[in-house]
Amino acid sequence: MRRRLALVALATTALVVLSVLLPLAVAVKTIARDRAVREGELSAQGLVPVLAVVHDRATVEEAVARARAFGKAALSVVLPDRSTVGDPLADRRLLEAPRRGRAVNVRSQSGIEVLTPVDAADGSRSIIRVRVSGRSLTGGVAPAWTILFLLGLVMLLLAVAVADRLARSIVRPVRAVELVTRRLQSGELDARAELVGPPEVQAVASTLNQLDARITELLQNERETMADLSHRLRTPIAALRLEADSLRDEVEAQRVTIGVEEIARAVDELIGQARRSAPVAPSSCELLDVVRDRCAFWSVLAEEEHRRFDVALAERPIVVPIGENELAACIDTLLGNVFAHTEPGPAMRVQADVEALIIEDDGPGFAVLTPEPGRSGAGSTGLGLDIARRTAEHLGAQLVLGSSESGGARIEIRFVIG
Repeated sequence: MRRRLALVALATTALVVLSVLLPLAVAVKTIARDRAVREGELSAQGLVPVLAVVHDRATVEEAVARARAFGKAALSVVLPDRSTVGDPLADRRLLEAPRRGRAVNVRSQSGIEVLTPVDAADGSRSIIRVRVSGRSLTGGVAPAWTILFLLGLVMLLLAVAVADRLARSIVRPVRAVELVTRRLQSGELDARAELVGPPEVQAVASTLNQLDARITELLQNERETMADLSHRLRTPIAALRLEADSLRDEVEAQRVTIGVEEIARAVDELIGQARRSAPVAPSSCELLDVVRDRCAFWSVLAEEEHRRFDVALAERPIVVPIGENELAACIDTLLGNVFAHTEPGPAMRVQADVEALIIEDDGPGFAVLTPEPGRSGAGSTGLGLDIARRTAEHLGAQLVLGSSESGGARIEIRFVIG
Protein backbone atom coordinates (compact mmCIF):
# COMPACT_ATOMS: atom_id res chain seq x y z
CA MET A 1 0.00 0.00 0.00
CA ARG A 2 2.79 2.37 0.89
CA ARG A 3 4.47 1.89 -2.48
CA ARG A 4 1.19 2.28 -4.35
CA LEU A 5 0.38 5.55 -2.63
CA ALA A 6 3.86 6.85 -3.46
CA LEU A 7 3.40 5.85 -7.11
CA VAL A 8 0.01 7.57 -7.26
CA ALA A 9 1.50 10.75 -5.81
CA LEU A 10 4.44 10.51 -8.23
CA ALA A 11 2.14 10.11 -11.26
CA THR A 12 -0.15 12.96 -10.19
CA THR A 13 2.73 15.31 -9.48
CA ALA A 14 4.42 14.37 -12.76
CA LEU A 15 1.29 15.37 -14.70
CA VAL A 16 1.10 18.70 -12.86
CA VAL A 17 4.80 19.38 -13.35
CA LEU A 18 4.65 18.60 -17.06
CA SER A 19 1.55 20.74 -17.55
CA VAL A 20 3.37 23.69 -15.93
CA LEU A 21 6.98 23.28 -17.00
CA LEU A 22 6.44 22.38 -20.66
CA PRO A 23 4.69 25.72 -21.44
CA LEU A 24 7.40 27.48 -19.45
CA ALA A 25 10.09 25.77 -21.49
CA VAL A 26 8.41 26.86 -24.73
CA ALA A 27 8.01 30.40 -23.37
CA VAL A 28 11.69 30.56 -22.42
CA LYS A 29 12.70 29.61 -25.94
CA THR A 30 10.34 32.18 -27.45
CA ILE A 31 11.56 34.92 -25.12
CA ALA A 32 15.19 34.16 -25.97
CA ARG A 33 14.43 34.36 -29.68
CA ASP A 34 12.51 37.62 -29.37
CA ARG A 35 15.26 39.10 -27.21
CA ALA A 36 17.95 38.27 -29.79
CA VAL A 37 15.87 39.71 -32.62
CA ARG A 38 15.16 42.83 -30.58
CA GLU A 39 18.85 43.35 -29.94
CA GLY A 40 19.47 43.12 -33.69
CA GLU A 41 16.76 45.65 -34.40
CA LEU A 42 18.25 48.03 -31.83
CA SER A 43 21.67 47.68 -33.49
CA ALA A 44 20.08 48.63 -36.80
CA GLN A 45 18.24 51.61 -35.32
CA GLY A 46 21.56 53.16 -34.33
CA LEU A 47 22.53 53.47 -38.01
CA VAL A 48 19.25 54.88 -39.28
CA PRO A 49 20.08 58.59 -38.56
CA VAL A 50 23.47 58.23 -40.25
CA LEU A 51 22.15 56.60 -43.44
CA ALA A 52 19.29 59.11 -43.67
CA VAL A 53 21.66 62.03 -44.26
CA VAL A 54 25.03 60.53 -45.23
CA HIS A 55 25.87 58.56 -48.38
CA ASP A 56 29.63 58.77 -48.12
CA ARG A 57 30.94 55.19 -48.03
CA ALA A 58 33.83 56.01 -45.65
CA THR A 59 31.46 57.59 -43.13
CA VAL A 60 29.10 54.64 -43.40
CA GLU A 61 31.98 52.19 -42.92
CA GLU A 62 33.07 54.05 -39.79
CA ALA A 63 29.51 54.02 -38.38
CA VAL A 64 29.15 50.29 -39.15
CA ALA A 65 32.46 49.55 -37.44
CA ARG A 66 31.36 51.39 -34.29
CA ALA A 67 28.01 49.58 -34.28
CA ARG A 68 29.67 46.20 -34.72
CA ALA A 69 32.07 46.97 -31.89
CA PHE A 70 29.23 47.45 -29.41
CA GLY A 71 26.74 44.91 -30.81
CA LYS A 72 26.78 41.12 -30.88
CA ALA A 73 25.04 40.61 -34.21
CA ALA A 74 26.68 40.57 -37.64
CA LEU A 75 25.80 43.93 -39.18
CA SER A 76 26.15 45.21 -42.72
CA VAL A 77 24.67 47.97 -44.91
CA VAL A 78 23.56 47.77 -48.51
CA LEU A 79 23.98 51.20 -50.10
CA PRO A 80 21.70 52.60 -52.79
CA ASP A 81 24.19 51.54 -55.45
CA ARG A 82 23.80 47.88 -54.23
CA SER A 83 27.31 47.84 -52.81
CA THR A 84 27.72 46.31 -49.35
CA VAL A 85 29.52 47.66 -46.31
CA GLY A 86 30.34 44.85 -43.93
CA ASP A 87 29.57 41.17 -44.41
CA PRO A 88 28.35 40.43 -47.93
CA LEU A 89 24.90 38.99 -48.52
CA ALA A 90 24.88 35.33 -49.36
CA ASP A 91 21.45 35.65 -50.96
CA ARG A 92 20.80 38.87 -52.87
CA ARG A 93 17.11 38.06 -52.97
CA LEU A 94 16.88 39.26 -49.39
CA LEU A 95 17.05 42.80 -50.73
CA GLU A 96 13.57 42.38 -52.19
CA ALA A 97 12.04 41.69 -48.78
CA PRO A 98 11.66 45.23 -47.37
CA ARG A 99 9.74 46.61 -50.34
CA ARG A 100 7.12 48.45 -48.35
CA GLY A 101 9.55 50.49 -46.33
CA ARG A 102 9.13 48.50 -43.16
CA ALA A 103 11.64 46.38 -41.31
CA VAL A 104 11.20 42.62 -41.84
CA ASN A 105 12.67 39.50 -40.30
CA VAL A 106 13.56 36.73 -42.71
CA ARG A 107 14.61 33.27 -41.56
CA SER A 108 17.72 31.94 -43.20
CA GLN A 109 19.89 28.87 -42.81
CA SER A 110 22.18 30.61 -40.34
CA GLY A 111 19.47 32.26 -38.21
CA ILE A 112 17.28 35.32 -38.77
CA GLU A 113 18.02 38.26 -41.06
CA VAL A 114 16.67 41.60 -39.73
CA LEU A 115 16.32 43.92 -42.76
CA THR A 116 15.60 47.60 -42.04
CA PRO A 117 15.09 50.00 -45.01
CA VAL A 118 16.28 53.61 -44.63
CA ASP A 119 14.97 56.21 -47.13
CA ALA A 120 17.07 59.34 -47.69
CA ALA A 121 15.81 62.82 -48.59
CA ASP A 122 16.80 62.37 -52.24
CA GLY A 123 14.61 59.27 -52.53
CA SER A 124 17.44 56.75 -52.41
CA ARG A 125 17.14 53.71 -50.14
CA SER A 126 19.72 51.93 -48.07
CA ILE A 127 19.10 48.65 -46.25
CA ILE A 128 20.56 47.80 -42.88
CA ARG A 129 21.00 44.05 -42.50
CA VAL A 130 21.57 42.44 -39.08
CA ARG A 131 22.13 38.68 -39.01
CA VAL A 132 21.08 37.05 -35.74
CA SER A 133 22.72 33.64 -35.57
CA GLY A 134 20.98 30.53 -34.33
CA ARG A 135 23.31 30.46 -31.35
CA SER A 136 22.12 33.92 -30.32
CA LEU A 137 18.49 32.87 -30.77
CA THR A 138 18.94 30.03 -28.22
CA GLY A 139 21.27 31.86 -25.87
CA GLY A 140 20.40 31.11 -22.24
CA VAL A 141 17.76 28.51 -23.18
CA ALA A 142 19.80 25.47 -22.09
CA PRO A 143 20.56 26.82 -18.58
CA ALA A 144 16.93 27.86 -18.14
CA TRP A 145 15.73 24.40 -19.22
CA THR A 146 18.21 22.81 -16.80
CA ILE A 147 16.82 24.91 -13.96
CA LEU A 148 13.27 23.96 -14.92
CA PHE A 149 14.23 20.26 -15.05
CA LEU A 150 15.85 20.41 -11.63
CA LEU A 151 12.85 22.29 -10.27
CA GLY A 152 10.52 19.60 -11.60
CA LEU A 153 12.72 16.86 -10.17
CA VAL A 154 12.72 18.53 -6.76
CA MET A 155 8.95 18.83 -6.89
CA LEU A 156 8.62 15.12 -7.72
CA LEU A 157 10.94 14.12 -4.88
CA LEU A 158 9.08 16.34 -2.44
CA ALA A 159 5.76 14.86 -3.57
CA VAL A 160 7.05 11.30 -3.10
CA ALA A 161 8.47 12.17 0.31
CA VAL A 162 5.21 13.75 1.47
CA ALA A 163 3.17 10.86 0.05
CA ASP A 164 5.44 8.35 1.76
CA ARG A 165 5.03 10.23 5.02
CA LEU A 166 1.26 10.17 4.69
CA ALA A 167 1.27 6.52 3.59
CA ARG A 168 3.34 5.59 6.61
CA SER A 169 0.73 7.12 8.89
CA ILE A 170 -1.84 4.82 7.24
CA VAL A 171 0.25 1.68 6.80
CA ARG A 172 1.55 1.54 10.37
CA PRO A 173 -1.91 1.23 11.96
CA VAL A 174 -2.89 -1.32 9.31
CA ARG A 175 0.21 -3.39 10.08
CA ALA A 176 -0.56 -3.11 13.78
CA VAL A 177 -4.03 -4.52 13.13
CA GLU A 178 -2.47 -7.29 11.02
CA LEU A 179 -0.10 -8.13 13.89
CA VAL A 180 -3.03 -8.39 16.28
CA THR A 181 -4.87 -10.73 13.89
CA ARG A 182 -1.78 -12.95 13.69
CA ARG A 183 -1.58 -13.03 17.49
CA LEU A 184 -5.23 -14.01 17.61
CA GLN A 185 -4.54 -16.70 15.04
CA SER A 186 -1.78 -18.11 17.23
CA GLY A 187 -4.17 -18.29 20.19
CA GLU A 188 -3.45 -15.04 22.09
CA LEU A 189 -7.07 -14.18 22.78
CA ASP A 190 -6.08 -11.27 25.03
CA ALA A 191 -4.51 -9.37 22.11
CA ARG A 192 -6.18 -6.04 21.34
CA ALA A 193 -5.63 -3.51 18.56
CA GLU A 194 -4.95 0.15 19.36
CA LEU A 195 -7.41 2.69 17.99
CA VAL A 196 -4.90 4.81 16.03
CA GLY A 197 -4.59 6.01 12.47
CA PRO A 198 -7.31 7.13 10.04
CA PRO A 199 -10.96 6.74 11.07
CA GLU A 200 -11.44 3.78 8.72
CA VAL A 201 -8.50 1.90 10.26
CA GLN A 202 -9.76 2.74 13.75
CA ALA A 203 -13.16 1.32 12.80
CA VAL A 204 -11.53 -1.93 11.64
CA ALA A 205 -9.47 -2.14 14.85
CA SER A 206 -12.56 -1.51 16.97
CA THR A 207 -14.51 -4.21 15.13
CA LEU A 208 -11.63 -6.62 15.52
CA ASN A 209 -11.51 -5.98 19.27
CA GLN A 210 -15.24 -6.57 19.52
CA LEU A 211 -14.91 -9.79 17.54
CA ASP A 212 -12.06 -10.90 19.80
CA ALA A 213 -14.14 -10.19 22.89
CA ARG A 214 -17.05 -12.12 21.43
CA ILE A 215 -14.86 -15.10 20.59
CA THR A 216 -13.45 -15.08 24.11
CA GLU A 217 -16.96 -14.99 25.53
CA LEU A 218 -18.12 -17.88 23.36
CA LEU A 219 -15.06 -19.95 24.24
CA GLN A 220 -15.62 -19.28 27.91
CA ASN A 221 -19.25 -20.40 27.59
CA GLU A 222 -18.12 -23.51 25.76
CA ARG A 223 -15.58 -24.32 28.44
CA GLU A 224 -18.18 -23.90 31.16
CA THR A 225 -20.64 -26.09 29.30
CA MET A 226 -18.03 -28.76 28.69
CA ALA A 227 -16.88 -28.65 32.29
CA ASP A 228 -20.46 -28.94 33.51
CA LEU A 229 -21.08 -31.92 31.24
CA SER A 230 -17.86 -33.54 32.39
CA HIS A 231 -18.81 -33.13 36.01
CA ARG A 232 -22.17 -34.73 35.31
CA LEU A 233 -20.35 -37.79 33.98
CA ARG A 234 -18.67 -38.38 37.33
CA THR A 235 -21.84 -39.84 38.82
CA PRO A 236 -22.31 -42.64 36.24
CA ILE A 237 -18.57 -43.31 36.34
CA ALA A 238 -18.77 -43.77 40.11
CA ALA A 239 -21.70 -46.12 39.58
CA LEU A 240 -19.65 -48.14 37.08
CA ARG A 241 -16.85 -48.42 39.63
CA LEU A 242 -19.31 -49.85 42.15
CA GLU A 243 -20.66 -52.29 39.56
CA ALA A 244 -17.11 -53.39 38.74
CA ASP A 245 -16.35 -53.99 42.37
CA SER A 246 -19.47 -56.15 42.68
CA LEU A 247 -18.49 -58.52 39.88
CA ARG A 248 -17.57 -62.00 41.08
CA ASP A 249 -15.22 -62.81 38.22
CA GLU A 250 -11.93 -61.15 39.16
CA VAL A 251 -10.65 -61.08 35.57
CA GLU A 252 -13.85 -59.51 34.33
CA ALA A 253 -13.87 -57.09 37.27
CA GLN A 254 -10.28 -56.06 36.53
CA ARG A 255 -11.05 -55.51 32.84
CA VAL A 256 -14.11 -53.39 33.61
CA THR A 257 -12.22 -51.45 36.26
CA ILE A 258 -9.43 -50.65 33.78
CA GLY A 259 -12.01 -49.42 31.30
CA VAL A 260 -13.71 -47.28 33.90
CA GLU A 261 -10.38 -45.80 34.96
CA GLU A 262 -9.64 -44.89 31.32
CA ILE A 263 -13.00 -43.15 31.10
CA ALA A 264 -12.30 -41.32 34.34
CA ARG A 265 -8.89 -40.26 33.08
CA ALA A 266 -10.40 -38.96 29.85
CA VAL A 267 -13.06 -37.05 31.76
CA ASP A 268 -10.44 -35.50 34.06
CA GLU A 269 -8.43 -34.44 31.02
CA LEU A 270 -11.58 -32.98 29.48
CA ILE A 271 -12.28 -30.98 32.63
CA GLY A 272 -8.70 -29.73 32.73
CA GLN A 273 -8.87 -28.58 29.11
CA ALA A 274 -12.24 -26.92 29.66
CA ARG A 275 -10.94 -24.96 32.65
CA ARG A 276 -7.90 -23.55 30.90
CA SER A 277 -8.29 -19.83 30.27
CA ALA A 278 -5.72 -19.79 27.46
CA PRO A 279 -4.19 -22.30 25.06
CA VAL A 280 -1.36 -24.33 26.49
CA ALA A 281 2.15 -24.03 25.14
CA PRO A 282 3.07 -26.41 22.31
CA SER A 283 4.06 -29.83 23.65
CA SER A 284 5.55 -32.99 22.22
CA CYS A 285 5.80 -36.67 23.00
CA GLU A 286 7.49 -39.85 21.84
CA LEU A 287 5.21 -41.46 19.27
CA LEU A 288 6.33 -45.08 19.66
CA ASP A 289 5.96 -45.08 23.44
CA VAL A 290 2.38 -43.88 23.20
CA VAL A 291 1.51 -46.34 20.42
CA ARG A 292 3.12 -49.23 22.30
CA ASP A 293 1.24 -48.37 25.50
CA ARG A 294 -2.17 -48.09 23.83
CA CYS A 295 -1.66 -51.23 21.78
CA ALA A 296 -0.80 -53.13 24.96
CA PHE A 297 -4.04 -51.87 26.50
CA TRP A 298 -6.24 -52.90 23.55
CA SER A 299 -4.45 -56.20 23.00
CA VAL A 300 -6.35 -57.65 25.99
CA LEU A 301 -9.68 -57.06 24.26
CA ALA A 302 -8.26 -58.31 20.94
CA GLU A 303 -7.17 -61.55 22.59
CA GLU A 304 -10.60 -62.00 24.13
CA GLU A 305 -12.29 -61.55 20.71
CA HIS A 306 -9.74 -63.88 19.10
CA ARG A 307 -8.35 -61.17 16.86
CA ARG A 308 -4.90 -61.21 15.44
CA PHE A 309 -3.29 -57.93 16.54
CA ASP A 310 -0.01 -57.12 14.74
CA VAL A 311 2.08 -54.14 15.82
CA ALA A 312 5.05 -52.94 13.72
CA LEU A 313 7.03 -50.04 15.15
CA ALA A 314 10.17 -48.27 13.98
CA GLU A 315 13.37 -48.85 15.90
CA ARG A 316 14.53 -45.31 16.56
CA PRO A 317 12.48 -42.84 18.67
CA ILE A 318 10.07 -40.52 16.88
CA VAL A 319 9.12 -37.23 18.55
CA VAL A 320 5.87 -35.61 17.37
CA PRO A 321 4.64 -32.06 18.20
CA ILE A 322 1.55 -33.02 20.18
CA GLY A 323 0.69 -33.83 23.79
CA GLU A 324 0.79 -37.42 24.98
CA ASN A 325 -2.80 -37.40 26.21
CA GLU A 326 -4.15 -36.01 22.94
CA LEU A 327 -2.25 -38.57 20.87
CA ALA A 328 -3.34 -41.39 23.17
CA ALA A 329 -6.98 -40.28 22.87
CA CYS A 330 -6.71 -40.34 19.07
CA ILE A 331 -5.21 -43.84 19.03
CA ASP A 332 -7.81 -45.10 21.51
CA THR A 333 -10.58 -43.68 19.35
CA LEU A 334 -9.31 -45.31 16.15
CA LEU A 335 -8.67 -48.69 17.79
CA GLY A 336 -12.01 -48.50 19.58
CA ASN A 337 -13.72 -47.95 16.22
CA VAL A 338 -12.24 -51.23 14.96
CA PHE A 339 -13.76 -53.17 17.85
CA ALA A 340 -17.05 -51.23 17.66
CA HIS A 341 -17.70 -51.55 13.93
CA THR A 342 -16.35 -55.02 13.08
CA GLU A 343 -17.43 -58.45 14.20
CA PRO A 344 -15.10 -60.37 16.57
CA GLY A 345 -12.42 -62.24 14.69
CA PRO A 346 -11.02 -60.04 11.82
CA ALA A 347 -7.35 -59.19 12.27
CA MET A 348 -6.06 -55.68 12.83
CA ARG A 349 -2.67 -54.04 12.39
CA VAL A 350 -0.88 -50.96 13.69
CA GLN A 351 2.23 -49.56 12.03
CA ALA A 352 4.21 -46.49 13.07
CA ASP A 353 7.35 -45.03 11.49
CA VAL A 354 8.77 -41.64 10.56
CA GLU A 355 6.32 -41.29 7.68
CA ALA A 356 2.93 -42.27 9.07
CA LEU A 357 0.79 -43.89 11.74
CA ILE A 358 -1.38 -46.58 10.12
CA ILE A 359 -4.29 -48.49 11.64
CA GLU A 360 -6.07 -51.06 9.46
CA ASP A 361 -8.26 -54.12 9.81
CA ASP A 362 -9.73 -56.97 7.80
CA GLY A 363 -13.33 -55.96 8.37
CA PRO A 364 -15.92 -54.77 5.82
CA GLY A 365 -14.19 -51.41 5.35
CA PHE A 366 -15.69 -47.94 4.97
CA ALA A 367 -19.08 -47.56 3.37
CA VAL A 368 -17.99 -43.99 2.54
CA LEU A 369 -14.28 -43.23 2.38
CA THR A 370 -14.64 -39.45 2.82
CA PRO A 371 -17.32 -38.86 5.46
CA GLU A 372 -18.49 -35.37 6.35
CA PRO A 373 -17.67 -34.01 9.82
CA GLY A 374 -20.05 -35.48 12.37
CA ARG A 375 -21.19 -38.26 10.00
CA SER A 376 -19.73 -41.60 8.90
CA GLY A 377 -20.66 -44.24 6.44
CA ALA A 378 -21.15 -46.98 9.01
CA GLY A 379 -24.09 -45.58 10.91
CA SER A 380 -21.98 -43.94 13.66
CA THR A 381 -21.68 -40.30 14.65
CA GLY A 382 -18.32 -39.89 12.93
CA LEU A 383 -16.76 -38.24 15.99
CA GLY A 384 -13.87 -40.72 15.98
CA LEU A 385 -12.75 -39.59 12.56
CA ASP A 386 -13.23 -35.95 13.59
CA ILE A 387 -10.89 -36.54 16.54
CA ALA A 388 -8.36 -38.17 14.23
CA ARG A 389 -8.66 -35.31 11.77
CA ARG A 390 -8.10 -32.67 14.48
CA THR A 391 -5.11 -34.62 15.78
CA ALA A 392 -3.67 -34.73 12.26
CA GLU A 393 -4.14 -30.96 11.95
CA HIS A 394 -2.31 -30.38 15.25
CA LEU A 395 0.51 -32.52 13.91
CA GLY A 396 0.59 -30.62 10.65
CA ALA A 397 -0.22 -33.97 9.05
CA GLN A 398 -2.84 -35.34 6.68
CA LEU A 399 -5.59 -37.86 7.45
CA VAL A 400 -6.05 -40.38 4.63
CA LEU A 401 -8.87 -42.92 4.58
CA GLY A 402 -8.58 -45.98 2.39
CA SER A 403 -8.81 -49.74 2.15
CA SER A 404 -6.41 -52.38 3.37
CA GLU A 405 -5.21 -55.20 1.14
CA SER A 406 -8.00 -57.43 2.47
CA GLY A 407 -10.66 -54.79 1.75
CA GLY A 408 -10.97 -53.56 5.32
CA ALA A 409 -10.64 -50.04 6.64
CA ARG A 410 -7.29 -48.25 6.58
CA ILE A 411 -6.69 -45.00 8.43
CA GLU A 412 -3.36 -43.29 7.82
CA ILE A 413 -2.02 -40.18 9.53
CA ARG A 414 0.83 -38.94 7.36
CA PHE A 415 3.06 -36.54 9.20
CA VAL A 416 6.41 -34.81 8.82
CA ILE A 417 8.85 -35.28 11.68
CA GLY A 418 11.14 -32.28 12.23
